[in-house]
Amino acid sequence: MPPFLLIAQPALARDRWQVGSAATEAFQSGDYGAALAALRNELEQCEKAKPRADECVGLLLALSNVAASNGDAEAAEAYARRALKLAEHTLPDGHPDIATSIAHIAMHRSAQMQLAEAEALHRKALALREAALPVGHPSIIQSYHNLGRNLTAQERHAEAEILYRKILLLRKAAHPVEHLGVAQAYDSLALNLNAQRRFGEAEPLLRHALLLHEAELPVGHPYIAMSLHNLAFNLNDQRRYAEAEPLLRRALALQEAVLPAGHQSIALVLHSLAFNLNAQSQYEEAEPLYRRVLAMRSTLNIEDPRRIDASWGMAVFIQQRYPESSATWFFYREAERGALARVRSFAAFDRAAQHEIRKYRPVFTGIIRVAWELSAGR
Repeated sequence: MPPFLLIAQPALARDRWQVGSAATEAFQSGDYGAALAALRNELEQCEKAKPRADECVGLLLALSNVAASNGDAEAAEAYARRALKLAEHTLPDGHPDIATSIAHIAMHRSAQMQLAEAEALHRKALALREAALPVGHPSIIQSYHNLGRNLTAQERHAEAEILYRKILLLRKAAHPVEHLGVAQAYDSLALNLNAQRRFGEAEPLLRHALLLHEAELPVGHPYIAMSLHNLAFNLNDQRRYAEAEPLLRRALALQEAVLPAGHQSIALVLHSLAFNLNAQSQYEEAEPLYRRVLAMRSTLNIEDPRRIDASWGMAVFIQQRYPESSATWFFYREAERGALARVRSFAAFDRAAQHEIRKYRPVFTGIIRVAWELSAGR
């Protein structure tokens, strides 16, 4: 069953609107655009039927998931907020679908790097689910996973690792024959370990997750591409660039075949491939990839870390490749503008804000260094 269907617990409606085969088959094949079109058509039909209660909640949650997979974060959050409004209006207090709607909003806020706000929402959804559902319920496990991803993004890796290990144990106990949920648990724990520079521990988990994805999903599915990228990212971190390169090229080919142009998952793989080629001194091929990433991420908000990283990466590349170019200063300046906007977005100068300043210290020092060298005529 597709993940976007595992989200709804009927309460007041006698029959929730059933997702049709067109949306299901499109999602399973990785054609998110077709799945969105089919789900929107079904939502229109559901709303035309003038539902008395929560009949359309599941469709709104499914649309939120698929829109996010298709790279439309704004639409994804809008669907989630519509689902929450409908659920709160039609369902009893504490109902699991209220928690699910809150969890969707939290995921979308995390994707936009509003991490503190998202963490509070994730914890609220988890508390609601733990109060309403039995221990070990898949929705509770998913809340652990969502909170773990949020904590990882805040670089609170030790806290997140505890959650990821708990998830892996619960999912392996529930599924003796390993499936996609177990693959997700392996991937998440491995990425957490990778962020802690425990590359040797992470690599076998990533390889196992890739095997599970390839066994369970149709050839060419975007999840396979992301699993390939995660393994290649680990190999890049171990400086095993020659091994990582073919994995990144395969991931990119899969993504470009099924995802819309400009999708941020494509930009992520492009950035990793550009870094890989640069590390192998293949500068002529790396440069246009860095520029593609820059163009794709220029549509993001200026304070979005992905946009900051694109400008920062371009600045470092030009500084190394063309040390006398004034373009280095321009890209460092763009990265600095984003970093300052990012820090200003925090409500207080708390631990999270201080972490952001430390993270972008090389940007601030880099622009000073470049300005000094240019003024000295170096």
